Amino acid sequence: MSKRLLIYGLSFAQINRATNTLGVNILFVIIEARFRKRTRALKNAA
Repeated sequence: MSKRLLIYGLSFAQINRATNTLGVNILFVIIEARFRKRTRALKNAA
């Protein structure tokens, strides 16, 4: 029983790590897109 729980815990940790890195990557993409829009707007205004 405890062995099965350990395996579930390990797989859950791996899935959690994968989703965390994915979320961070998406966050960076969104931030970069906003930053590009802002710089583009500044260039157009100048």
